[in-house]
Amino acid sequence: MQECLIPDLQFSLSEVPNKAIAKIKEIQWHGMRCRATIDPGGAKIKADLRTKPNDETSSVANPKMVSADGQVSLLVENEELEGTVVSLVMIDPSGSVIGKQATTIGDED
Repeated sequence: MQECLIPDLQFSLSEVPNKAIAKIKEIQWHGMRCRATIDPGGAKIKADLRTKPNDETSSVANPKMVSADGQVSLLVENEELEGTVVSLVMIDPSGSVIGKQATTIGDED
């Protein structure tokens, strides 16, 4: 029977929704507080500090929404983490990481 059948496959491209584009402009540390300036690209995004960028359970601060003017401030409450390398990540409304940048907690350079 299989010798008599010819598969007829049809493919089509579907539109992919526009992925949010955001860029980190500046990161500053004031003690254990991270202040960042982000260009959100018109999207409503959250910022978080994580030891593993794609793992939300590795967060060391409470994620916050980036304001309309691109400002966000995140506090690391555990002082034992000072000097730890983390990533400032930007998260779109679906929960996907759309950008990241490495930084060191408490680094005031």
